[in-house]
Amino acid sequence: MAIHPWPLSDPATTARLFEGGPGPDTTLANAAAWAVEAAIHDLSMGLSAVNIAGLLPNFMGVGGVASADTGALLNALAGVMGGHCLKQQLIAVSASELYAAARAGLIPSTIIDANRVECANDVAINPVVLGALTGRIGELTAEYGEYWAQNASVGSAYGSGLNSLTTALLSTPPPAAMGANPAGPAMMASSVMGTWWRPTAATPQVASGGTKERR
Repeated sequence: MAIHPWPLSDPATTARLFEGGPGPDTTLANAAAWAVEAAIHDLSMGLSAVNIAGLLPNFMGVGGVASADTGALLNALAGVMGGHCLKQQLIAVSASELYAAARAGLIPSTIIDANRVECANDVAINPVVLGALTGRIGELTAEYGEYWAQNASVGSAYGSGLNSLTTALLSTPPPAAMGANPAGPAMMASSVMGTWWRPTAATPQVASGGTKERR
């Protein structure tokens, strides 16, 4: 994971990276989309469970049981996917909060620029005033060092936090749910045949040569 060299970036540049950035709006929109996706999975799971409970008395034989089991499996997978979506949403929210905290903790570029301008002017006229501004120049230089340390620390914490969130974001999602039990139709057909299709003496008998009917 690439890490921005925050300590090597001067404090005004670090501040402008945040001041001129797009902000957390797109990240919050992403979080909202994940929340909707999670809600859809949860709603689907709930409705499916109610549907299965209502239809279960009508399921017949081995095929019916297999269908019910498959429905329960699909619902479980939908629940896991909903949880995955919620996790992604929380990651996006955490990223936006991380940005807001970093933005609030930075020394603004305007303050830093004002410090540099004043210091440069004082250095320029200090010989003219016989060193009267030497003390002020020292104060401004010390302030600038504090600005550098502050913004470098905030930037490093932000970068480290983003790296951790990005790693979590790249986690493998749960497996996709299959649409139905692939053996379900055959099992249902077998169950129905065993229940309703019982040959009688009047039923045409199938032989190797075809169907023969007694006339």
